Amino acid sequence: DLLDQETGVPKLRRTLSFQSPEARKDLRLRLANGERILKQPNGTFLIDGKLTVKIDGSTQIKETKESGQELWLLLDVPSGTSTTAVEYLWMTAESAN
Repeated sequence: DLLDQETGVPKLRRTLSFQSPEARKDLRLRLANGERILKQPNGTFLIDGKLTVKIDGSTQIKETKESGQELWLLLDVPSGTSTTAVEYLWMTAESAN
């Protein structure tokens, strides 16, 4: 994990590494959950108006039984080693303006 404030917005970048002897298309990873998840025009996701999630890859928003939503990354892992990155950016009073 890397905590970075180069843009003035608190950010966490998580790099995920995968190793698999064969290609897998049946894996998924929950990235976030909240009451409301909105896909933004730039391809990021806004969680409850407070957190932005940026990811390269296929995603899915699912309704939960607790009347909320979950953001899932649908993993298409090739054989061998692969990586992907997820960025979490927190909204602050300054960044909201």
